Amino acid sequence: MKTIEQWETEYQPVNNTGDEYASWNGQMFETYGDDNEAVLSVATREPRRVWTLVDTDDGLVMTNGYLFVNRVGYFVTEREWELGATIEIPVTDGDVF
Repeated sequence: MKTIEQWETEYQPVNNTGDEYASWNGQMFETYGDDNEAVLSVATREPRRVWTLVDTDDGLVMTNGYLFVNRVGYFVTEREWELGATIEIPVTDGDVF
């Protein structure tokens, strides 16, 4: 199972240039408004570059894809995940927000 640090190195999340106060070192996109529209724009053209931070019964999890239920935020990465892959990375207290 990957760590968030490995995910960042492998997939290279981009900065949210539309929000100078974006969480997660400026990389998280909100689930509403202009941020959500920007993520949807990428998701329709290059869906394998979009990730969702999800609140689960077991805590926060980073997962590949554009999800709607229990979403906390979105990320867009430079690199795509492999076609057909299902990736879920638990987020720990020490991870960046």
